[in-house]
Amino acid sequence: RPSSITFDRAGNCFVANRSSGDISLLDKNLNFIINLEVDKLLHRPACIGILNNVGRHYLVVIERINSEKSSISIYNILNDKRSLSFVKKIKNLNINDAQDLIISRKSKLFIADTLNRRILRVDIENESYNEVDLAKISSNSKILIKTISINDNDEIFTADFDNFRVYKFDEFLNFISEYDISYLKTEHKVLRAIGFNGEKIFLCTRGKNQVIFYESANKLGNKSNVQYIKANWNHPVKIVSYKDCVYFADKENDRIVMYNTSTKKTFSTQ
Repeated sequence: RPSSITFDRAGNCFVANRSSGDISLLDKNLNFIINLEVDKLLHRPACIGILNNVGRHYLVVIERINSEKSSISIYNILNDKRSLSFVKKIKNLNINDAQDLIISRKSKLFIADTLNRRILRVDIENESYNEVDLAKISSNSKILIKTISINDNDEIFTADFDNFRVYKFDEFLNFISEYDISYLKTEHKVLRAIGFNGEKIFLCTRGKNQVIFYESANKLGNKSNVQYIKANWNHPVKIVSYKDCVYFADKENDRIVMYNTSTKKTFSTQ
């Protein structure tokens, strides 16, 4: 059951399996290479990201300890790309069932801290962080945010899981705008994930057609701009891009799906 995907700059695809605790390594064409050896048992890894720092590569992992507690750790990706070595935990964030993370080109971590109803921006080098309160921004004290994404302009996007609203922030978490896409609720139950490939914005939902995309975020406001990718989806939960391809963690189908934006064809690990 893949819960998260991330790529390094060389096109190596890392996949977290929440059920088994494994981190798998695939190539960009989804050929399986190996399950990485880890020197510390991973407990239900919910999300992962690659941190590039002074020529070295690290894997950031958020683990779900229990229903009210998550932990975030950094692992060194050893040169053979076959093993991970524990470096340290990031402490004092008090994250609560965090469901997603991304890492910017400036090596800042952005975390969807789901049950604390906030986004965190973490500067690991300076050991500092700031946050934005989504309950306040949305005027919804029960908002659930289970996704976070970043576009080529370093703008941060998240979404209201139940109410189909998308929120955009700058790289310092200053609020920019809100997109109301509640017109999707007639055919879709929840909004699970957001991702980008260039200008295109992709959404994972629950419903008959679970993966949606628009030519740009500016097209979100109009139902006529909705386009679908059909691939017998079953609860896709994460979207990432590498070059002209978009990758989805299709959790309940236990597979990764690749969508080529040039050929408009899909390919999966099954």
